[in-house]
Amino acid sequence: NASYYRWVNTNERGFRGTRPTAIEAPAGSVRLFAIGGSTTFDAFVNSDSATWPARLEQSLRQDAALTRVEVVNAGVSGYGVRQDLARLQSELLEFKPDALLFLQGHNDLFGLLASAQPAPATDTPGAVKPFSSATYWLERNSLL
Repeated sequence: NASYYRWVNTNERGFRGTRPTAIEAPAGSVRLFAIGGSTTFDAFVNSDSATWPARLEQSLRQDAALTRVEVVNAGVSGYGVRQDLARLQSELLEFKPDALLFLQGHNDLFGLLASAQPAPATDTPGAVKPFSSATYWLERNSLL
């Protein structure tokens, strides 16, 4: 039950928005949990109803078969996959969601890039040495 900047709210369970989240889902409803870091919590979106989990709920409710869908925004800014999984096991499974939606990656990627070793001298004749350890890591581990 907190309000930040007058447009970011969390309910009594710490989920984004002001709607209460009971342990038991409303009868006959489908409950989805959106889990991830700041891209899920959407701290820079200027209203709770404009976050992607809230917009997903609005979109799903337009289908006559899904009028009783509940999408809970369980995102936490700064969390990576390990924190998400720990929270899922210790807290979120108690809510018995019907489905889990994970949007995660950049916090873990940034952590890996920060710990990347400096780019070694190239062993390829005529190759240009990478500019940074992040570039080196991306060249070796992505399609960059």
